[in-house]
Amino acid sequence: MLTTFSSAEREAINAGVFFHTLEADDDGFLMLDLENSERIADAIAETNADVVVFDPLRDFGSDDLNADAHMTETLRAISRLTRCGNARRVPLVIHHALTGKAGIQKVVGFDRSSFGRNSKVLFMWARAQINVAPARSDDNSVLIIASGKCSNFTEFQPFAIRLDFDTMLYTRDDDFDVDEWRDALDSAKSAADKLTMDMVLALLPETGSKLKNAVIETLRDKGIGEKRIRAFLDEHTSASGPIHEWRIKRSSKRDEIHLAQHAQPGSES
Repeated sequence: MLTTFSSAEREAINAGVFFHTLEADDDGFLMLDLENSERIADAIAETNADVVVFDPLRDFGSDDLNADAHMTETLRAISRLTRCGNARRVPLVIHHALTGKAGIQKVVGFDRSSFGRNSKVLFMWARAQINVAPARSDDNSVLIIASGKCSNFTEFQPFAIRLDFDTMLYTRDDDFDVDEWRDALDSAKSAADKLTMDMVLALLPETGSKLKNAVIETLRDKGIGEKRIRAFLDEHTSASGPIHEWRIKRSSKRDEIHLAQHAQPGSES
């Protein structure tokens, strides 16, 4: 990653960045208990850092960070450790976002503040939040950078960055159409809201049946949440239709659940 920089630039980078390297199995797990807090405070004081990066936040949590109390406690400890001896020192937290299409749809728009996990506490604590998400479903070579919050300035417009595989560095890609990407996300979100009976019946054969899990998986690929799909199927599956549930017997195993457009042969009405 340093190959594109000059010797002077490399020297400046190496002099200005300190990494705590992972040399033992438990080096990456730094819960903020008394012992680890002292070690972190000593490292900050020795390096006289201007910015302290906690990456990822999960490894510093004293307990379940999905709980408001534990997230609040962890962030308060990070603030105290970072600013000890220098009130202007900045804590920079790297935190996991929600996964899957539902999470990526929150990188921009009205839901951008809830992009991170347990975002309510994190959002109130942070002075600024930057959201990062893949632009494509099959690789991470193009990422979207968006503003989730900026307390001291106007939020920037989202833009794309592209990975250079020779240097393994990302650079801004102004040729990427972010508006088109956002429209595609909105279309996917709209599709998720339009689960209809016709969509389900179109997946079922006119004769025979189809494995229920296969139907659910196909609908999930269309951007519809599994919880919503299952609730819809439960509501419309009955002996009188329009969706019928078949139970296929298997030796020494649980029945296999299928869906069909008509009642299972031999079943009682």
